[in-house]
Amino acid sequence: MALSEKRSAPGNQPGVLPQLTFADTINLPGTTDTNQKGQASTDQSADSLTQPYGFVGPCWYEQDITIPGTWRGMRVTLLIERTRYTQVWLDGHAIGDNAILCTPQIYELGSRFAGRHAQADGGCRQQPQAG
Repeated sequence: MALSEKRSAPGNQPGVLPQLTFADTINLPGTTDTNQKGQASTDQSADSLTQPYGFVGPCWYEQDITIPGTWRGMRVTLLIERTRYTQVWLDGHAIGDNAILCTPQIYELGSRFAGRHAQADGGCRQQPQAG
Protein backbone atom coordinates (compact mmCIF):
# COMPACT_ATOMS: atom_id res chain seq x y z
CA MET A 1 0.00 0.00 0.00
CA ALA A 2 1.31 3.47 -0.82
CA LEU A 3 2.21 5.72 2.12
CA SER A 4 2.63 9.48 2.34
CA GLU A 5 3.91 11.18 5.47
CA LYS A 6 2.52 14.54 4.34
CA ARG A 7 2.30 16.90 7.25
CA SER A 8 -1.13 18.20 6.22
CA ALA A 9 -3.18 16.75 9.03
CA PRO A 10 -6.51 15.01 8.43
CA GLY A 11 -9.22 17.05 10.05
CA ASN A 12 -7.82 20.45 9.15
CA GLN A 13 -10.28 20.61 6.26
CA PRO A 14 -12.75 17.72 6.58
CA GLY A 15 -13.98 16.57 3.19
CA VAL A 16 -11.07 18.20 1.35
CA LEU A 17 -8.45 15.80 0.02
CA PRO A 18 -5.02 17.50 0.07
CA GLN A 19 -2.52 17.14 -2.78
CA LEU A 20 -0.43 14.12 -1.87
CA THR A 21 2.75 12.49 -3.12
CA PHE A 22 3.10 8.81 -2.25
CA ALA A 23 6.84 8.12 -2.13
CA ASP A 24 6.88 5.20 0.29
CA THR A 25 5.02 1.93 0.95
CA ILE A 26 3.72 0.10 4.00
CA ASN A 27 2.69 -3.52 4.47
CA LEU A 28 -0.81 -4.19 5.78
CA PRO A 29 -1.91 -5.59 8.08
CA GLY A 30 0.68 -3.74 10.10
CA THR A 31 1.44 -0.46 11.79
CA THR A 32 3.87 2.39 11.25
CA ASP A 33 5.81 0.81 14.13
CA THR A 34 5.98 -2.72 12.67
CA ASN A 35 6.93 -1.21 9.30
CA GLN A 36 9.74 0.84 10.93
CA LYS A 37 8.26 4.21 9.92
CA GLY A 38 9.20 7.19 12.04
CA GLN A 39 12.16 7.86 14.30
CA ALA A 40 13.95 4.93 15.91
CA SER A 41 13.48 5.20 19.67
CA THR A 42 16.38 5.12 22.07
CA ASP A 43 14.07 5.22 25.11
CA GLN A 44 14.46 2.00 27.08
CA SER A 45 12.28 3.09 30.00
CA ALA A 46 11.43 0.16 32.30
CA ASP A 47 8.44 1.89 33.89
CA SER A 48 6.37 2.47 30.73
CA LEU A 49 5.61 0.99 27.33
CA THR A 50 7.75 2.34 24.52
CA GLN A 51 7.59 1.83 20.77
CA PRO A 52 10.72 0.88 18.79
CA TYR A 53 9.74 3.51 16.17
CA GLY A 54 7.90 6.63 17.24
CA PHE A 55 5.61 8.07 14.57
CA VAL A 56 3.85 11.32 15.39
CA GLY A 57 1.73 13.27 12.94
CA PRO A 58 -0.50 12.46 9.98
CA CYS A 59 0.07 9.72 7.46
CA TRP A 60 -1.95 8.90 4.35
CA TYR A 61 -2.55 5.56 2.67
CA GLU A 62 -3.56 4.93 -0.94
CA GLN A 63 -4.56 1.67 -2.60
CA ASP A 64 -6.02 0.89 -6.01
CA ILE A 65 -9.03 -1.38 -5.53
CA THR A 66 -11.52 -3.25 -7.67
CA ILE A 67 -15.06 -3.77 -6.45
CA PRO A 68 -16.48 -6.66 -8.51
CA GLY A 69 -19.47 -5.95 -10.71
CA THR A 70 -21.18 -8.95 -9.14
CA TRP A 71 -21.32 -6.90 -5.93
CA ARG A 72 -23.51 -4.22 -7.58
CA GLY A 73 -26.47 -3.52 -5.31
CA MET A 74 -24.74 -5.12 -2.32
CA ARG A 75 -23.59 -3.36 0.84
CA VAL A 76 -19.84 -2.66 0.55
CA THR A 77 -17.88 -1.44 3.58
CA LEU A 78 -14.33 -0.58 4.51
CA LEU A 79 -13.30 -1.66 8.01
CA ILE A 80 -10.30 -0.04 9.70
CA GLU A 81 -9.18 -1.01 13.17
CA ARG A 82 -6.55 0.05 15.69
CA THR A 83 -6.25 3.57 14.38
CA ARG A 84 -6.95 7.10 15.43
CA TYR A 85 -8.97 9.81 13.69
CA THR A 86 -9.40 8.94 10.00
CA GLN A 87 -10.86 10.36 6.81
CA VAL A 88 -11.62 8.21 3.75
CA TRP A 89 -12.01 9.12 0.08
CA LEU A 90 -12.91 7.03 -2.96
CA ASP A 91 -12.00 8.43 -6.40
CA GLY A 92 -11.48 11.84 -4.82
CA HIS A 93 -14.93 11.94 -3.17
CA ALA A 94 -15.15 12.17 0.60
CA ILE A 95 -16.76 9.06 2.10
CA GLY A 96 -16.56 10.20 5.71
CA ASP A 97 -14.46 10.66 8.81
CA ASN A 98 -14.37 8.91 12.15
CA ALA A 99 -12.80 9.62 15.55
CA ILE A 100 -13.66 6.33 17.30
CA LEU A 101 -10.55 5.01 19.05
CA CYS A 102 -11.62 1.84 20.86
CA THR A 103 -13.60 -0.10 18.25
CA PRO A 104 -13.24 -0.69 14.49
CA GLN A 105 -14.22 2.16 12.19
CA ILE A 106 -16.61 1.13 9.42
CA TYR A 107 -17.14 3.20 6.28
CA GLU A 108 -20.11 2.57 4.01
CA LEU A 109 -18.86 2.59 0.41
CA GLY A 110 -22.40 1.99 -0.82
CA SER A 111 -23.56 -0.11 -3.73
CA ARG A 112 -22.80 2.34 -6.55
CA PHE A 113 -19.04 1.92 -6.59
CA ALA A 114 -18.60 -1.33 -8.58
CA GLY A 115 -15.54 -1.30 -10.86
CA ARG A 116 -11.88 -0.30 -10.69
CA HIS A 117 -10.95 2.68 -8.57
CA ALA A 118 -7.70 4.51 -9.12
CA GLN A 119 -7.69 5.87 -5.60
CA ALA A 120 -8.92 4.75 -2.25
CA ASP A 121 -7.31 7.19 0.16
CA GLY A 122 -7.31 7.24 3.92
CA GLY A 123 -5.71 9.73 6.24
CA CYS A 124 -4.80 8.88 9.80
CA ARG A 125 -3.49 11.17 12.52
CA GLN A 126 -1.03 9.56 14.93
CA GLN A 127 -0.90 11.32 18.29
CA PRO A 128 2.01 11.21 20.73
CA GLN A 129 1.47 8.69 23.50
CA ALA A 130 1.24 9.96 27.04
CA GLY A 131 4.12 8.57 29.06
